[in-house]
Amino acid sequence: FEFETGEKVFVSHGNLLYEATVLHTEVKNTVTRFKIHYLGWKGKWDEVVKADRLRKFTEESAQLKKNLLRKIISPSRVRDRSDPDIGLPAKMRKSHDRKTSAGDGIPPTPAPSSEQGSIALHSTLKRQLIEDWEFITKDHKLVPLPRDPSVSSLLSTWLLSNSRRGIADKACKEVAEGLREYFDIALGTMLLYKFERIQYNQVIHGSAVPVKPSKVYGAEHLLRLIVKLPTLLVKSRASDEKQTLIFSKMNDLTKFLHKNGKLVFLPEYSPAGEDYIAKTGEE
Repeated sequence: FEFETGEKVFVSHGNLLYEATVLHTEVKNTVTRFKIHYLGWKGKWDEVVKADRLRKFTEESAQLKKNLLRKIISPSRVRDRSDPDIGLPAKMRKSHDRKTSAGDGIPPTPAPSSEQGSIALHSTLKRQLIEDWEFITKDHKLVPLPRDPSVSSLLSTWLLSNSRRGIADKACKEVAEGLREYFDIALGTMLLYKFERIQYNQVIHGSAVPVKPSKVYGAEHLLRLIVKLPTLLVKSRASDEKQTLIFSKMNDLTKFLHKNGKLVFLPEYSPAGEDYIAKTGEE
């Protein structure tokens, strides 16, 4: 057989690839099928698939997994990196005056709802978005990095809060994993204000070893991604049922952030300093 029992593989599920292990093979009517177990999931989610859904566990397949995710957040769907108006509906964006400073933008707002649902933000989270925008674009302050808790830690804690007897809910785990990967890809592309880019380059690209944004940034930047998700989901090829499920879990996550707001959001950011401000060209 092309795939052997016990072999680690990638399985195509929906529009993405997931890690799994081949439990055994079976042949029926000359057709070979493989029973697979998704790594990290309970056995009840095991399924039998044909070979056309499996890929060898190689670096090429791992890269394909990332590329499939990037298709949802493709450069053609992303505004100019220096656009400060993150999270805004298209009609509210400044599409022509690229010389406008970040301080002239307006704070991000939740994207409009779709037929599959919407993400409801408590007033405290909406206020957090406004304060986040003011700290950076008006006061020339920055989120001190690395953040504790990080995005990765936050998602793990949220996942744990939705676990029963230590076993994570499959849907929550899938959403948490997807958000973590989305965040690592999207941060430098669509979630930063211009004033933050130097800090981003210093922290993420200035290290001798690879640094994942989800290990460094925290709730402040995660919230920026959350308000953009409705727009991203509409542009994805996810089924209506899948989108409805994601909206449900995202609303649960926003409730978690609201409930733990004092623990996960900073009440004050750090002054950037004259040298940093000079490098940005801000006044």
